[in-house]
Order: sequence, then C-alpha cells, then structure tokens
Amino acid sequence: MMLGVFRVLIFLSACFFALGSTAQIKIVENPDTVLIADHFQLTYEIDNKDRRIESVQWNTDFFVEDEDIVLIESSASEDELKFRKTLTLAIFDTGLVNLPVVATETVLVDGQISMQVSDELRVRIVLPKDLKGELQPIKDIIEDPAPSFLWLYFTIALLVLLLLVLIWLVVRRRKKSQLPLEPKPDYSAINPEEWAIRQIQELRKNTVDDPEDEEAYFTRLSYIFRNWMKNRFGFKAIEMTGSELMEELDEREICDPTTLLDIKSMIGKIEQIKYAKGKPDEGFRELSTSYIESLIIKHKQELENQKEGEDV
Repeated sequence: MMLGVFRVLIFLSACFFALGSTAQIKIVENPDTVLIADHFQLTYEIDNKDRRIESVQWNTDFFVEDEDIVLIESSASEDELKFRKTLTLAIFDTGLVNLPVVATETVLVDGQISMQVSDELRVRIVLPKDLKGELQPIKDIIEDPAPSFLWLYFTIALLVLLLLVLIWLVVRRRKKSQLPLEPKPDYSAINPEEWAIRQIQELRKNTVDDPEDEEAYFTRLSYIFRNWMKNRFGFKAIEMTGSELMEELDEREICDPTTLLDIKSMIGKIEQIKYAKGKPDEGFRELSTSYIESLIIKHKQELENQKEGEDV
C-alpha cells in the first residue's frame, strides 16, 4: 500500500510540471460503505461541454498493484459532452480503506496533452451481521479446552472385552463335538430304515468321550430317531415337543405297549439332557443308542417279512 502511495506522489509531481490541467476528473458514483468481498462500482467522469477534448486515456494500474483490492471489470464510454470510466471492484479487508487514484492523459483538439489525477477515496468495509456473531478472538480459540477422548477409550475397552468373550465362546465350542446336528437324509437310493441305521453307525464312529459332547450327541441321536419316524409313519416328529411326540406315539401304536413305555421314558431323558443340560446315567448313551437302533432294525425286518409274504 505504501508503494502505491509513493508512486502516486511521483506521478503528481510530474503532473505539476506538465502543460497544465484543462479538465478535472469527477467521481459521480461511489459508495460510502461496502460489504467485504461484495462487488461495487466507481464511476469517474471528465466534462467536455466545451468540446476541447479530443480523447482521454485512462490509467487504473494503481488498483492492480493493491493486494487487498480486486479489479473485476473496467469499462470506458464517451459522447460529445463527457468521458466516463466505470470500475467494478471487490475489497478483501475491513475498516476504512483508501482507494487508489485514477490518472488520465487528455489529448486536446489543438494537439496539447494534459494529465489529471482523481481525488483519493475512502470506503468503509464491513462484515455481514450473521458473520460478526460467529467470529471470536484468536485468544478464545487457543484457550479452548482440548476435546475429551474418554468416550473413545471406553468404546475401545468395551470392544476388546466383547472380542475376548467371543474368542472364549469359540474355543469352548470347538471342544464340543464337531458332528452335524441335523444330517440331511437322502432317500433317493435307500429307505428310512437304512438311512437311520447308517447314521447311527456314523454317530458311534465319530463319538469322543467328552462330557461337553453329551448335548451334541443326544441332539443328533434324537434327530435321527425323529426323522425316521417322520419318513416312515408320516407325521411331523422333528417339529414336535417331547410331550407332543409321546402323545402321537400313543395314538399310532407303532409298537407293543411295553416297548412304547420304554421309548417314551428314553425320549424324556434325552429331552432333559438336550434342553435342561442334565447329566445322563453311566451307560445311558450306549443303551439309548442300541435301543433305538434295535427298534429300527426290528421294524425293518418286519417290513421285509411282510413284503416277502405279499410276494408269495
């Protein structure tokens, strides 16, 4: 800014020794107050009522040299009575701002040349009201307390705890039997009895002596037995509760009363082990498995004998 003022002084000194001033630059449009960065116009005018001026050369270089002032657009016009220069500006500063001067080089009709300089203007640059309320001193910004990361530490600790619990559950689950709880039957090549017998044999082969394995073992054994009844007798044994299954067996009479009582007692114990996590008596695993297997084999033999009798 000081460099611009210095150049103006040099320019004014040169003008003082010029041929003399025959025309004055008037400012016909200039605002008193402008919003920061808002566009506004300045209009300069040289009177030519006496028609002594041939042409006017406008010089606005001082506006370009000021870093806080942006010259957006510049236009010149003339007629028989006046010459005009309009500048569109934007200022990125606040407070009372001194605007640079505009200089002209005037060529008269008689060939003489004169130089003029406009008066220096002052414009007040203000902030919008909504922006004023949002501004705060830099001291307040520096002294703001640092944000608390307590909630972040708490969240991380909670996630770590949940991860540890999940790992513990996975490790505990791996100790249990890896046997599938619901083997999918395939009756495309074998009948329900053959499938059930094969599944029981596979269950025995993969059994591990582990107390944690009891629940998984009896869950699969119950599924094999229920699935056999479903496909052999045609009722939804898999979807029934233990009491519903016992009532269904009473109605269907799939075996003699004594055997039926043994089956119902065995189903009750298996349900208790599955859902109430009860501990079976010693030898109950093999006893219940052998009983179900023998019942299925007996039924298979009866069907084969019945078929042979029909063939004869």
